[in-house]
Amino acid sequence: MPLDFRGRPWDNEVMKNNTPPTTTPPELRRQAEADRAAGKTPNCLGCAEGTRHGHNIDCPLTPPHPHRIPTSIAERVRNFITDYVSLPGAAYADMLALYVLHTHTFVMQRDDETKMTTLGKSAPRTTPYLYVTSEGPGSGKTRLMELLSEICRSSSLVSGMTGPTMFRMVEAVRPTLFLDEVDTIYSGSKNEELRGVLNSGYKHNGKIARVDEKSDDGFREFSTFCPKVLAGIDNGQVPNTIIDRSIIIRLVKAAPGTVRPFYSEDVEELAEDLTDAIQTWYAANADKLADKTRRPNPIDGLSDRQNDIIRPLLAIADTIPGWSKRARIALAACFREQETPLTPQALALAKVRDYMLARGLDRISSARVQDVTGESAHQVGAWFDAFGLQPRVLHFHDAPDDAMMDGQSTRVRGYKLDSAMTEAFDRFLPPTEEAS
Repeated sequence: MPLDFRGRPWDNEVMKNNTPPTTTPPELRRQAEADRAAGKTPNCLGCAEGTRHGHNIDCPLTPPHPHRIPTSIAERVRNFITDYVSLPGAAYADMLALYVLHTHTFVMQRDDETKMTTLGKSAPRTTPYLYVTSEGPGSGKTRLMELLSEICRSSSLVSGMTGPTMFRMVEAVRPTLFLDEVDTIYSGSKNEELRGVLNSGYKHNGKIARVDEKSDDGFREFSTFCPKVLAGIDNGQVPNTIIDRSIIIRLVKAAPGTVRPFYSEDVEELAEDLTDAIQTWYAANADKLADKTRRPNPIDGLSDRQNDIIRPLLAIADTIPGWSKRARIALAACFREQETPLTPQALALAKVRDYMLARGLDRISSARVQDVTGESAHQVGAWFDAFGLQPRVLHFHDAPDDAMMDGQSTRVRGYKLDSAMTEAFDRFLPPTEEAS
């Protein structure tokens, strides 16, 4: 059976009655991308009969036409991703296409006077994180990260990276960072420097300071601002501060036959061609993206933070014909699906928080925690331990708890509203209506 330009079987009647599929020579493809970037409509690529039957890049024949390549760079990126990964919906495919283009706007330039390398004028002021997650293994998290790393700018898919290595790399290159098993970064008290990079690195002025004896001031600031793709099991460990900066992609295992087999040599070849096309698109649109007076209209129904982090994606969509409205619909859908119930662990913590805040309590007994959450002592203990909370013996004579019974000791095990508990509330729970 003949194949279309993406290597898929195609047996359209138009195909049977017209010319056979041909392989597009690289020079014709490059010329077509240059024509498109200049606003021209290229001829039917690789088709010797293009003049006769009038096919062009916007050929109206039922797609996929054997000579037709997608009419926009965003469409090409989208198709590349969906060929190999099963996503939760079409909105996520559109969003990822824009995100890949977004990473290519982090171009570095050298100042001849200061001899320093900084971000170029077309670089954005914010970047959304991508948080790829699932309820278990085998859903395609690693595959999606591998695929995106092939076409994102200056991808760094490194395991075991330390905090100092990360912020020095970000300062020098502004790469697209890919961090797997991000949930482990937030378990326990380690990885504080990695957390610092993630907490501040979504905004252009995000920095982290470190001692530098060679500096006149005795310290040096490193930028933490760059695109970041995070992946991990959805176990409730990733704090709310990161969720607020992220577009969440919850993957499920692909059904058999819904994606193409992943052969790295084929993917790398396709990715190289696609990356060249992205660079051509960027060169043609850099001035538009550098114009900070072109402020995309916000999406109604999204929070200020959500509109802030996706503004660069909307700015890119506004440069691509047919994508302005499409991007807004897709991004609104992605955030709408993000509003999912809390995990059982976080829900138990939320119940305790709300109970204490409503009653003005600064401590709560373990017995009352079991009553409020409806969970066993063992289950609550395990969950709260993961949040960094351990019960201890507390005095309740000056802060009565209605779990205390007449004649019962006022020294019982419980939890106090100290800095650790406050941090757990802030990190793992959405803000209360009163706080927001």
